[in-house]
Amino acid sequence: MQIFVDTPPPPERMAIHLISDNWDDYGFKTTFEVRLHLANLTRIDLGDVKIGFYGQESGERTRSNLEALEDELGRDYVSLGQSISYYEALARLPATVRSEYLRTMRDATHDIEARAHFSSQEVWVTSILRFDSASLALEHAALVLEDAPFHGAPRDFMVRIRAQGDPAIDLRFSFAPANGIQSRIAAIIGYNGTGKTTSLARLALIAHSDQKTRAARRFRSEYGQFVGQAPKFAAVIMVSYSAFDTFELPQNQSKRLGGISGSRKTEVFGYSYCGLRDISSAGVEQLKKPGVLADEATRALSRALKLNRRLTLRALATLRREPSFAQILPDDTSSQWVVESFPSMSSGHKIVICAIFHLCAYLKPESLVLFDEPESHLHPSLLAALMNAMEELLNETGSQAVVATHSPVVLQELPAHAVQVLTNQSGDRVVRGPGIETFGENIGAIVRDVFHLSADATDYHAKLDRLLVGHTAAEVEGLFPLGLGVEAWAYVNGRWREGGS
Repeated sequence: MQIFVDTPPPPERMAIHLISDNWDDYGFKTTFEVRLHLANLTRIDLGDVKIGFYGQESGERTRSNLEALEDELGRDYVSLGQSISYYEALARLPATVRSEYLRTMRDATHDIEARAHFSSQEVWVTSILRFDSASLALEHAALVLEDAPFHGAPRDFMVRIRAQGDPAIDLRFSFAPANGIQSRIAAIIGYNGTGKTTSLARLALIAHSDQKTRAARRFRSEYGQFVGQAPKFAAVIMVSYSAFDTFELPQNQSKRLGGISGSRKTEVFGYSYCGLRDISSAGVEQLKKPGVLADEATRALSRALKLNRRLTLRALATLRREPSFAQILPDDTSSQWVVESFPSMSSGHKIVICAIFHLCAYLKPESLVLFDEPESHLHPSLLAALMNAMEELLNETGSQAVVATHSPVVLQELPAHAVQVLTNQSGDRVVRGPGIETFGENIGAIVRDVFHLSADATDYHAKLDRLLVGHTAAEVEGLFPLGLGVEAWAYVNGRWREGGS
């Protein structure tokens, strides 16, 4: 199988097309996009691979050494796909084609000798195995190529979050089964200004960063660190549809800290962003236009149906059980349907479509999803449908999620040990548990006991007091055709017995 670097191969020839990338790993430039051309004119986009050569030093570019390449990489080379999806794509090929490809590329998951030969090389440690997505691919590729399941229960972890000017806080995310309830979703709640969104943004960067970056003193002091054993995630997916989103993207953060250079639009080695931000722009203020969001949803659905059709159809079926989606989401949902229907959808439907299609397209086994305020723009039934579809995707891929939320509907689906409450006490941020069991609890109880919405924070008592001036309790109730609510009636009667005003 012949390898072509940058120049496309001739038609009707089985060949590997490597497209060089300027991505910089601390001076190493080893990244290529791979397109596999089959003899029947079919092209398979495999994704990213990193290729290094023995003795390669920082500042040397692999591309420069591939000029005289003929039919395969030589013994002084090694390659490794940078994600599990790379090997999932190979697993769908005929066994003979797959085997020839892995041999030609001197793939480290296939060639044990090459892997051992490079294990102590700086290019292997610093560049090829830089991100968790690559090390998980190396660890699980054999099972993926055999089409065998490999992901297990979600992993608990603890992270220390730092924000400018504030003391660090420790967030402990627990996904362990409790009383037979297994949830792959954990939640952060708290008053506005307690740092929920900031915590998610910091966690995204910590979870995606390589070990060298995480160990840097400047990174730890600015963002934070894992406490104890650091979990590995094949992908980190950030979802936010806030117009005030200021999440820092990995390539921008790493450029400031001196780790990488180069830009990538959709994914940054396992990190992807789904939201209103135009990440192709230099600033953080530019938001996407509706047409761009529609185009992204169309491409995401096309990718999802191509890479994992069964999983995508299951997620769509879950959404279709929600009454409003049942009216607009056809059984044969396609990219063309998105193009035609997206402009007329409500804001809530657009957000759910974009988020679920993106997750279907970019979730890999053992991923981490971070979702900021999923309830934005959503009716409670639509929010429940979104959360149900997301949890199904998490279960199918062995992944887990952390959401920042103000919604009791979200908490009602989660056990208390999966919920952390951020509060401000005397100017310091404090983390505590919810105090009651949230799973299946009454919405009113969650609002009162977890979100601490007391009568002092509402205005209906004052309005009832004004109505009681000159009216009996019965007359006040008569002003409401459907009668007073239970709490309002209890308040009115109590005040009337006390003397009215």
